[in-house]
Amino acid sequence: MPIRSDPITKPDDFPDALARAWNRHCGQSIAALFAEDADFVNVSGLWWQGREAIAKPHDKLLQTAAYGQTTLTLDRTRTRYLTECMAQVLCQFTLSGRLHRDGSPRGIQLWMVSALLQRQQANGWLALNAQCTGITAGREALIAMGKITRPDNITPRDL
Repeated sequence: MPIRSDPITKPDDFPDALARAWNRHCGQSIAALFAEDADFVNVSGLWWQGREAIAKPHDKLLQTAAYGQTTLTLDRTRTRYLTECMAQVLCQFTLSGRLHRDGSPRGIQLWMVSALLQRQQANGWLALNAQCTGITAGREALIAMGKITRPDNITPRDL
């Protein structure tokens, strides 16, 4: 059965809608924010093409013990209108509640999502593509976040 689209009223609403869909642990809700022929590159670099291909692995992942209790929280966002019908949305999220295989809690993860949205005929917006990138706590990231001042004074505590 095809996944019904769920257009949002403006591109600025995409990050919150994505977080709500994730927090419902429903891959179909995530995919509904995308055009039927959309592209999605996940945090591991896998490229999924089409709404069904976006929904299925998200549904499977969000039902696992590792991700079944996770929460995606929006940290910041920026929308840039390219035309009156196209917009790029950048958003940073914190993922919490992830578990190790043994059931012990993992630390939080930071993700960046970049999405290109297009206004649809029905006056709503859908994502044509999105890419999720994990933010790693390497030296460059720690310097940029103001956690350390020099790359040579990093300690395990900083990670």
